[in-house]
Amino acid sequence: MEEQLYYDLYQYLSNLIIPENYNKNQQDKIKQLAKNYTIQNNKLFRKNKNKLQRKPLTIKECYYWPKMYNDIKIYIESCDNCQRRGKTKRREELLPLKIGGLFDKIGIDIKEILSDRSTSFNNALINEIYNKYQTKHRLTSAYRPQTNGMVERFNRTIGDKVLVEQTHLRNNMSAKLENQWIGPYYIHNVLDQNVYKLRHMNGKLVKEVIHRNRLKIYIEQYLEPLILLE
Repeated sequence: MEEQLYYDLYQYLSNLIIPENYNKNQQDKIKQLAKNYTIQNNKLFRKNKNKLQRKPLTIKECYYWPKMYNDIKIYIESCDNCQRRGKTKRREELLPLKIGGLFDKIGIDIKEILSDRSTSFNNALINEIYNKYQTKHRLTSAYRPQTNGMVERFNRTIGDKVLVEQTHLRNNMSAKLENQWIGPYYIHNVLDQNVYKLRHMNGKLVKEVIHRNRLKIYIEQYLEPLILLE
């Protein structure tokens, strides 16, 4: 933005003053343009539904660095306070439960056993039992987390960090200013397609199970040192 235009917009928004040398078209233009700007802390900001647009406008007046907009976007998205107060972006689709025959699944699937490739479920004795009870046996690929205990435990150790929505605050007018999300927690285990077991940062398990509709990824803020080129 040109310096003169910046000054004219600032004067109009703060004092409703239009330069005397402006003709009718220029006056209408400055009035129309002023609808897209506002003054905060004695600085001119551009109005935009996307709040990310406000910061680069003022920062670019004094600074520049490569990928500047992306750095500002990451900084705002990883704001701890903002994440705790924001709303969830989407709801997961509710999936119907598929019901087969009676006693099809009790602990393990009696009609079909799914296992890894270890000898525990793949040897002569077990194969004889499969044939006797007409049970199918399917093998998964190696190191599949759901059927490999070691891999599964390893995946739990490196679980994502998430925040949990406090659903009881949704319709509580007196709690509108409170944090809508608490945490962060680690994902400890996936019990079902949409149900999770969590643990605190200190390793203690959370007693209740949480539906994925109440979860959102927690983005940690990491700030790299800014190097100014002389």
